[in-house]
Amino acid sequence: MKVHFETTECERCGGTGSYSYCEQWGSVCFGCSGSKVQLSTAGKKARKAYDAFCTAHRATKMASEVVAGDRIKVGGDPFRRVVSAVPSSTHAIKLDGTKIPYVEFTFAKGVSGPLGTTYSLGVVKDSYVTLAMTPEAQAEAFAFARTLKGCTVTE
Repeated sequence: MKVHFETTECERCGGTGSYSYCEQWGSVCFGCSGSKVQLSTAGKKARKAYDAFCTAHRATKMASEVVAGDRIKVGGDPFRRVVSAVPSSTHAIKLDGTKIPYVEFTFAKGVSGPLGTTYSLGVVKDSYVTLAMTPEAQAEAFAFARTLKGCTVTE
């Protein structure tokens, strides 16, 4: 299933996706990021409520407790399935001269991942990562989304 939020034509660019030119970004509209549409007032409210619901229903776990098969989110990255989670014994992150042990996560290559079949990311072992919602929590989130004005759920 997929959640959609109500949109309207971008007020800044009039639905063209372009606005005034600048050397760094070209003529892409900053109001809609070039998509030609932006969330309506009802869509913004629904998106905010849905995001809050999803955030409240996601669990967190210490990096040192993550196991292969978990779907986690680290920082701004999308959720990815962990192929392996190995405490680092030879490397440490140095912070003000202090060595801090970390966990080396290996992920299967994702859509936006680097080239190759897997890639790795080190995370401080005592930090928390966000887990993907369980299927039960996803079903609750879809049910909640159906109650929101400015939001539709499609199969």
